Amino acid sequence: MGIEDSILLFFQAIRITPIVQICALISSFANNGFIWVVLAIILLLAKRYRKQAVFLLLALIVSYILFILILSNIVARPRPFDAIVGLSSYVGTAHNGYSFPSFHVISSFLFSVFVYLCVNKRFGFITFIIAIVISFTRMYLGVSYPTDILISIAIGFGVAFLVHFVCNRVFSSVEIGSGVAKRKSISSHKAEHRINKTKHIKDISERHINNNNLHEKNSLRK
Repeated sequence: MGIEDSILLFFQAIRITPIVQICALISSFANNGFIWVVLAIILLLAKRYRKQAVFLLLALIVSYILFILILSNIVARPRPFDAIVGLSSYVGTAHNGYSFPSFHVISSFLFSVFVYLCVNKRFGFITFIIAIVISFTRMYLGVSYPTDILISIAIGFGVAFLVHFVCNRVFSSVEIGSGVAKRKSISSHKAEHRINKTKHIKDISERHINNNNLHEKNSLRK
């Protein structure tokens, strides 16, 4: 029996029905990243965070495709209750598919870390605590191994930092582009102003010369 088996059997030994029910409820909110997708859509409705929300939603969707639809089926690690003798899962807990990686955990930490970095630190910290609780429930309910949780946390962090980097680069490029365009517009306006000023001075000079010539001609006639 390995260390992970012992840890999960220990959690099973200290299961208490009310706590199990609460853990199952908390875990269910993150099924397929549901709660995080909903919160990302809410952020999308706020004009201030619309761009960040778009990146966040795309990150959640791409992560699900890469890590659950592709990686999970390649690794094909059985659920703990299917591999460990004497371990059972709580009835009603979502445990379709394989154990590794855990999208409950990936989506939770992806969302919380990205929100902390790009949206609001206080909200990000709160969701980070929720992410930790969700991670614990997956082990407590016997549906994920400790290593599944740890590696999924690392994936969530990695994707969040990657999206944060890309998001900043895109925003910086847009800001630089708009700044260059603005500077070009200002330079063009200044150049046009200088040309108009030069033409104005030239016109005044020509009028002054013409007036002097006319005055001289009138003087000669007299």
